[in-house]
Amino acid sequence: MRPCKKNPRRRCRVCGDWYEADPRAANTQVACCEKCRAKLRNQQAKDRRDADPEAYRADERVRQARCREKKRAAVADTGPPGLASPRPEVEERLEGILEQALTSPPPSRAVLEEALRELVRVAVLEAGA
Repeated sequence: MRPCKKNPRRRCRVCGDWYEADPRAANTQVACCEKCRAKLRNQQAKDRRDADPEAYRADERVRQARCREKKRAAVADTGPPGLASPRPEVEERLEGILEQALTSPPPSRAVLEEALRELVRVAVLEAGA
């Protein structure tokens, strides 16, 4: 059994309130609650940043680059939301329209519009079926 201390209560390092330390952390606890622990951690992080700003900036650049790469990888794995890949028949028609659009005498606007309408009609019919 541990010897009884005169005053088991302590002062919080952040807010100054009195608290009883958790028995599991009695030797190391310095804050009374989760909010005060968060404030203490934030203050310690600020002190570390202020002590060596160049190292902090370098670490922050690395962290941001890693985060951006992670976001790019997540976006690259998924296509546009709500769009499924077209069926092979639609792909073939699309290729035909593109070839027609890229031929030496360019097609008229009416011909291109008609081909695109046909492509959309087929895609809608296939999506509904």
